[in-house]
Amino acid sequence: MLPERKEAEALLAEAERCNPGPWGNHSRVAAVCGEKIAARCPGMDPEKAYVLGLLHDIGRKFGVKHLGHVYDGWHYMLELGYDKAARICLTHSFAVQDLEDYVGKKDIPEEAQEELRMALAKVVYDDYDRLIQLCDSISGPEGPVDMEERMADVKRRYGRYPQEKWEKHLELKRYFEEKTGRDLYEIVGKTMLRGSLHKVIKKEEGGHDKMSEVLQAIAKRSSTRGYTQEKLTKEELDTLIQAGLQAPTAANRQEIHITVVEGDNPILAELETDKNQGRGLADLPHNFYYEAPVVLFLSGDASFYWSKLDAGIAAENIALAAEGLGLGSLIIGCVKDALYGEKKDYYAKALKFPEGYEYEIAVALGRKAVTKEPHDYSAEKNVTYL
Repeated sequence: MLPERKEAEALLAEAERCNPGPWGNHSRVAAVCGEKIAARCPGMDPEKAYVLGLLHDIGRKFGVKHLGHVYDGWHYMLELGYDKAARICLTHSFAVQDLEDYVGKKDIPEEAQEELRMALAKVVYDDYDRLIQLCDSISGPEGPVDMEERMADVKRRYGRYPQEKWEKHLELKRYFEEKTGRDLYEIVGKTMLRGSLHKVIKKEEGGHDKMSEVLQAIAKRSSTRGYTQEKLTKEELDTLIQAGLQAPTAANRQEIHITVVEGDNPILAELETDKNQGRGLADLPHNFYYEAPVVLFLSGDASFYWSKLDAGIAAENIALAAEGLGLGSLIIGCVKDALYGEKKDYYAKALKFPEGYEYEIAVALGRKAVTKEPHDYSAEKNVTYL
């Protein structure tokens, strides 16, 4: 059994409300890729491929998990009576049909692992299993991506990617290129161009574009002062940088420069020390970026009057994009004194600001370890109508 298209879309939307994150749009991209490839494969059903792509990661509804999302999704779909979707939840992470090849934490009890191991061993893979494994490996939250770049990113984040698994995914690409007679990336329209997500934008009941998601991100976003140490994916980081660079600038100068600094870079510890000394602070429970895994430093042309305003707009774009991806953000100004002090030139060089540029603002980013409610406001107090 398999749900209809609209029900599958509703199941995914509900799951995202339980556990927001880029995985939702990753699933939509996988669904569209599966539909396009299946449409060119004799004997395959594009509608079925779309639904299976939508639901392959549905186990993420139940929290941020690794192997646990496979187990949870498998059981969830079985409980709903959707055995074909359950099978894809089980097989999508295993191009090599071996539980030991899973890249990530085995964050379920041993008895649950054994249950998965036995179930996986009984499956005889068909083209839908293979197709969703392929689509999972080429789908980012913004659109189709290069398979080898995505695998390299996984290896960077987890420290390993089995060679057999790597080669199996390349074999899947060749397999479907032979079946379709076309280059895979031509079929799926691999692009990271602006607006690529419009192809998979969520629909509300009645079929209207859910443009209110922008307003929801604005309403939900608040400063995050506590992060897990899990690094952002390359796709997530690229999306956030793109959001900053797409911000409007005065006279369309596009002068804002972004320096990406990993949270363990020694320059951040040095900046923390100088910031505290300048303010007479000591023994603080957190550093200025609250141990976030990455900080973006925005610098602007010191000779351009509007650079500070432009940087602020870019920072807001980044913060709202982070909220839209289910990530936390903190807009940072407290290090300005240290960055404008006697070591200004030193820090400008260390942070690789372009010649003639200076610090404007910074944004810490990562996965939320703590949350807080957005601030209250008074339109009566803060708004005047003429």
